[in-house]
Amino acid sequence: MQEIVAQYDLPNVKGHSLCIGGTLHYLLLGTPFEVVKTMGRWLGKSFTHYLWKHTVILAPYLHNRPDLIDKLTHLTLPPVH
Repeated sequence: MQEIVAQYDLPNVKGHSLCIGGTLHYLLLGTPFEVVKTMGRWLGKSFTHYLWKHTVILAPYLHNRPDLIDKLTHLTLPPVH
């Protein structure tokens, strides 16, 4: 990837930028969380942990999508007992 970045004089892009960008892109298109999880090859709870860890990055883009915020909340917060 760094070869392409250098060849086209692009900003220094890291793999994680593509990961969070792709996740956000598909979520905003309405792709179900489970499908995004499968596309990203996340196993077990790793996708949930990823979403939880990056909620601050995702939140500004999701604020106009209450349907997604509800799903994200249910995925990332522990159940109420």
